[in-house]
Amino acid sequence: MPTKLITKYSTTSGAVPSTSVLEVGELAINIADKKLYTKSNADTIIKLVGTETFKPSDYGAVGDNGTTDDIVAIKAMIADVQANGGGTVDLEEKVYGVSETVAFGVPIRLLCGKKAGFKAKNSISTFSEITGRGGDVQPNPDGSGNYRVLFDIDGMAYSSFEGLFELSSVGGTSAMGGQVNYVPNLIAMTQQDGTGPIQALNGYFENLYVTKLHAAFFQAEKDYDPPSGPVLPYTRTWFARLEIIKCYQAWNFLHVNGFDDCAVGVLRVNKCAEDAYAKAFDLDCVEAFLAGGKATEDDTFSTTASSNAFTTSTTGVVSVGDRVLVKGAETYGQGFCTKIATYSGTSGTFEDVCPVTTTNAEFIFAAGGFLMDRATFVCNKLYLEGAYTKLLHFTRQGTLEAQTLKFSTGEFGCYKGRPIVFEHINSNCSIGSIPAGEQGVNGNPLTETGLGKLIQSYIYYGLRKYTQLEIPPDSGDFFDFYPNHNCTVRLMMTKPVVEGYGINPIEVGRTIYDPTGFAGGIREWSTSDSQLTVTYSDATVKVSGDIGGAERVVSDDKLHVGNSASATTLGTVTKKIEVFNEDGISLGFIPVYSTIT
Repeated sequence: MPTKLITKYSTTSGAVPSTSVLEVGELAINIADKKLYTKSNADTIIKLVGTETFKPSDYGAVGDNGTTDDIVAIKAMIADVQANGGGTVDLEEKVYGVSETVAFGVPIRLLCGKKAGFKAKNSISTFSEITGRGGDVQPNPDGSGNYRVLFDIDGMAYSSFEGLFELSSVGGTSAMGGQVNYVPNLIAMTQQDGTGPIQALNGYFENLYVTKLHAAFFQAEKDYDPPSGPVLPYTRTWFARLEIIKCYQAWNFLHVNGFDDCAVGVLRVNKCAEDAYAKAFDLDCVEAFLAGGKATEDDTFSTTASSNAFTTSTTGVVSVGDRVLVKGAETYGQGFCTKIATYSGTSGTFEDVCPVTTTNAEFIFAAGGFLMDRATFVCNKLYLEGAYTKLLHFTRQGTLEAQTLKFSTGEFGCYKGRPIVFEHINSNCSIGSIPAGEQGVNGNPLTETGLGKLIQSYIYYGLRKYTQLEIPPDSGDFFDFYPNHNCTVRLMMTKPVVEGYGINPIEVGRTIYDPTGFAGGIREWSTSDSQLTVTYSDATVKVSGDIGGAERVVSDDKLHVGNSASATTLGTVTKKIEVFNEDGISLGFIPVYSTIT
């Protein structure tokens, strides 16, 4: 009679055999889950056969957008994923509330569908602290506590995140007049344990959405005693779409590998209260939408010219650290943008001196920008919108390359006071085109002071910290073009449209600069070996070499050159050149002679 072979088994869903009930190589089956287990010689349980898709609901998770704390069920699922060596995790299009760090520790394929993810509860004391390579915790410089992480990517190299993956919180702390409601010091995603080996994520995100957290990304500073390299959690990662909305700041990279070898299809950052910081930054984008600020507030400011003092119409209008744009309080732009340094009752001080006196001026809460120590930022389309102190601020060598630059995309126009700032002499900026009519009603940079405003404020604010020069100048609405800098701007407009925007100096027959300065123009600054090229559809004017040198003018009735010589005898005519007026009507021919002696 045949012998029956019956392995150890369980009919309880979720049951996993313990190491004490199995010998090495012995089999056990969970009949309810259709899973087969054995024991390894390392005294661990290994799942040999079974479903490769893990679902939080199988472990009792609710997924009610953060109302229920599902961390116990999520950790039980993660234990099985780790035992399996990875696999597919289906979050079932739900957002799960968690009170601890979510850390898979193995490569996974995460399925999110229309939207799924993890939402932190507002108390972060149970989340894992972030450490550097030296094992030291990473404190917030403001003294409010140590940085912690919601989603730890340690060990998750080559993972993929499909669908919209959300990392968020239930909030708790207000900024930007209530626009931002976030959990302080909680980072959405990083490698928590910095003492491990240097590793790159090498991951793929179809759509990463981060909101209501301190920052989306954090990278610890390099430890120098003893010397050890930094953790590189985001290198060689592709984001098809990356959205960081209403966080305290977008990211904080304290070492030199922020977004190293990364690419983003669509980058959207909106209404983050503080500057995103990057010790170094190297990012390519197809499209970047950088927006912030909000509609006009009901309360008002009163300011005094050449003073940082202000008063507000009522008490409690702003808080220390808020960024504000006071309308009409700056000569060069739509408003004065600064931060609140002190505030008590209805009186306070700005961090910067206000240049204009105002009474009951409307204001907007401004957003944080992007502070980059050394950076290369390349994108096909760059959209700037909202109110900022300095939107793109390059403090050392910087390269900005945008094929198309737009200054408004919807809510309101971009603040006109220096949103693109270079402070180092060895910087490069190339703007492929600025489409006509795309600058926005309030944000059009060409309507007030013409080309000088565009070049000086939008492209090269520069050299203030090195030359101690006042920029913009103390008087006049003309702008200096500084030495040793290359700048190219193309305007997708016809000549009449360009002139309508006030760029009269840029047309054939007029000089591009004037030694004493003129409205909307470029003023020479001593001598310079800079190059400035401005192109529109009808003509190109290029200044190179010494901007302060002799003028070369081409117009309808004369040609000035610098190499003329006397001659009396014409040779034979060998060619003819037909000349047309601006309406395309022939004016006749210019002969070309074989010799002129």
